[in-house]
Amino acid sequence: MSIQEHLNKIRNAVYGHEVRESIAKGIETAYDDASENGNANMEVTFARGTHPNLRSRLEEVDNKQQQNTAQLQQIEIEKASITYVDAILMDISKGGPKALFNSLATLTATYPNGADGTFLVMDSSFPDGAHSYMWDSLNLVWKDLGLYQATGIADKSVTSSKLANKAVIVGSHVKDSFKSTNLHNFETDMQGYSIDMEIGNIIHVGGEIVLTDEINLSDVSTFSSIGFHNFVFFDSDGELLSNIYLEPVDRIIPKTHSKPLGANTMRMAYFPYVDATPHINSGDTLLPYEPFYHGIKYMKNNADINIVPSTNLFNKKTELKDTGIELTDPASIGNEIVFVGRNVSQHIPTIPEETITVKNAVNTVEFDRHGKFVLFNYHNASERRVGVPIKLSKRTFSVRIIYNNIYASVELQVNRGGTLLPWQPYEPIDKTGQSGIASSPLYKGTLLNFGDSIAQAHNLTGYHGYIAKKYRMTVHNYALGGATIAPVPTDPSNHIVQAQIELAITEGRKPTHILFNGNTNDWKAYGVITEGYTDELDLTTYAGSFENCVRLMKTNFPEAKIVYVSANKMRTRGVAEKAEYTRISYEICDKYSIDYVDIFNKSQFNTYYDHFVGKYTISLTDATHPNDLAYEKYYVPHIESKLNSI
Repeated sequence: MSIQEHLNKIRNAVYGHEVRESIAKGIETAYDDASENGNANMEVTFARGTHPNLRSRLEEVDNKQQQNTAQLQQIEIEKASITYVDAILMDISKGGPKALFNSLATLTATYPNGADGTFLVMDSSFPDGAHSYMWDSLNLVWKDLGLYQATGIADKSVTSSKLANKAVIVGSHVKDSFKSTNLHNFETDMQGYSIDMEIGNIIHVGGEIVLTDEINLSDVSTFSSIGFHNFVFFDSDGELLSNIYLEPVDRIIPKTHSKPLGANTMRMAYFPYVDATPHINSGDTLLPYEPFYHGIKYMKNNADINIVPSTNLFNKKTELKDTGIELTDPASIGNEIVFVGRNVSQHIPTIPEETITVKNAVNTVEFDRHGKFVLFNYHNASERRVGVPIKLSKRTFSVRIIYNNIYASVELQVNRGGTLLPWQPYEPIDKTGQSGIASSPLYKGTLLNFGDSIAQAHNLTGYHGYIAKKYRMTVHNYALGGATIAPVPTDPSNHIVQAQIELAITEGRKPTHILFNGNTNDWKAYGVITEGYTDELDLTTYAGSFENCVRLMKTNFPEAKIVYVSANKMRTRGVAEKAEYTRISYEICDKYSIDYVDIFNKSQFNTYYDHFVGKYTISLTDATHPNDLAYEKYYVPHIESKLNSI
């Protein structure tokens, strides 16, 4: 049925539903007719939308497309290529503009085909100042980078309010940080200590073996060394990671190693005077030996001074005995030679053209930054005794002094400046946040440790170990498990503290400090304290034996600071019994003017309580022997405080 027939039906319909049906059919027929027979009128009507005609709408679409194309072309022209950006960054890193021109025309005439780098143009058309230009190799034009800003911060224009609390203030209170290539600081070595290779703990083994302090490996990938017999590596949590052991033949020649994966720090062990002089540096080549040094920036106000270097630059501990330096043969000048009767220092870092003063040296030999010979200075007998000022050459970066070894005990000295300063030892003054370790009476002293298993701390650090490590002391641990104050007739080994003291006397020890304990294993009669200092002693009693030990130490170690350390309360001994032994010990200490640390009464450590047994003794069933956590928390603070106060 055609559209016209539908229209006629609508006009002639009587009922409403007939009208509605005729309208719907008419619309459907119209659409079908437009689709099947190409009725363009209807399609055009729908296509032109709100425009008066279809042409108008098509022209608008075309205009918008042309605008977008033009914008994209402009962006393509103006954007910087990757090469161009890289060139800008490279030029910035090389220091900025290379030349100044009075106009853009002059720059273009001088470099019509471009040039590398940036150039300044001071053109009259730039009222804001000079502009930077760079050659755009893509479009072959000089590109304006904008106003050139090269003005830095004016001198003395930064106020203190702009600084962080611990900022380093350059000036008379500051010195740039510097350090030697040698990573090994022998001043922090611990003689008689090693590493337990099962768990990585530091243990006391005695003898001549030396264990170094930790070396941070965060900036090290490979390292070269000589003189060490093993390297022990630890991860960032301080857990044992791995170990490198060197055979004796490999210890006396330079060796290079790679840092193991995951290694954060390492310690080394060596035997002094057996292998080559220990020396280690970062990199795959062993560098010439130089003493360890690390200058620290000085600070004031909110930051403490860390290290104050000695004015004396000569480190006698690193001297080479019966050694000189070749000064005449051009083929080997500057090399070390055998020279019986002479000693030579290691390289002493200096600054070109500075003046230094040298005392008691025969020669001062100057070297360049590569350790090559520059020149030498001879000092006659009269001038060397009062100090010789030397103006170093502009090529000199270090000196070595040669001196007669008959002067080994006199005050050899090298200091900066043209005036001989009062003599100081080489060691720097330590003023770090550790309460002035170097100023402590314990610093680099010799500690003797007597007593039973609590003093011995078998396979643990113990209170003596913590203190010795912190204050860089030499420690001799004579304490033995099971030792008593009074003798035990049934014990054939005779493990008494008196025997330990006598052994130290026989070995000729010269202690600065002594720690001793006892009474945990004692069960003999308490005894009576004598009234005088020469009365006969009853060595079968605790009091008589304790007093005898004190007399031995006071007589044979008169200069040593002696401290008695009582043990904590423990369930393995009756409280009343142990309290009486402790009271007797304190009274004898008072009589002989010996200090004591009252762990028994003043420490909270008490193994009558299960909490302390489970956490602070060596096992869940042990109620006697402290672990390292207990030593560090309940013993060390009291002992350290006492030792530093006497």
